[in-house]
Amino acid sequence: MFIQKRIISAGGTSSIQEIYDWMTENCADLFDSITVSEDQLSIYCNVENTQLLTISASSTGNGQKICWKGNVYSTMNYGDSIRIIYRINNGVFFQKIPNSINSTFKNKCIPTNGIIKTSSDYMGIFFSYSDQWHDGENYAPHIKMTSGTSIIRYVIHSKNNGLGSMQSISISNYYDSLSDKIVLTPMVCTCTGAPPTEIAYWLKGGLNRDIGLITIGGNEYFSNGVFCILNE
Repeated sequence: MFIQKRIISAGGTSSIQEIYDWMTENCADLFDSITVSEDQLSIYCNVENTQLLTISASSTGNGQKICWKGNVYSTMNYGDSIRIIYRINNGVFFQKIPNSINSTFKNKCIPTNGIIKTSSDYMGIFFSYSDQWHDGENYAPHIKMTSGTSIIRYVIHSKNNGLGSMQSISISNYYDSLSDKIVLTPMVCTCTGAPPTEIAYWLKGGLNRDIGLITIGGNEYFSNGVFCILNE
């Protein structure tokens, strides 16, 4: 499965309603329930008695935030909103894009906030270029359109093992000189006691910087150019 949905509305209740309608139709198998608040400003994705994922909008329409168990890891600052959703076999990822992209924004927005359902757990992945989970100059999560590398911050939560702590990793920028040998490094939940995953990998050495499905070693993965998820 690979479904891509572009959200037309940029914020507020209209955006939440559009996301909710699409998720109830295409993501019901990932969660036990998907509900929307009475004020139509929040979507709640629940597993058993746990509210794993929340998507909320400002009443003024100024951006959105994504939360894992009520903890904010993608803020609504600077007006960045969910504009594209990617559903793969075992998860869903959200691509935030500034509501108004001007000439100073020269980076490639990518889907870096999402949730993966494994055979025995759920993982929440959240990615940023700053300690505050937003960047006042560069807005939404992105790959810098330069050569060289960047230090990014990320958190990977586990439903079973608890909240993760923020970690850092160096990633290649869009025009960095990469080899033709792809190296997959297992992503690990950044909480105590979580084992390496056999479904999510940091993507190193690959020439592909596009968003979508790629084939590595005969297996299909969903890639955003920074990490990839086995689309099993």
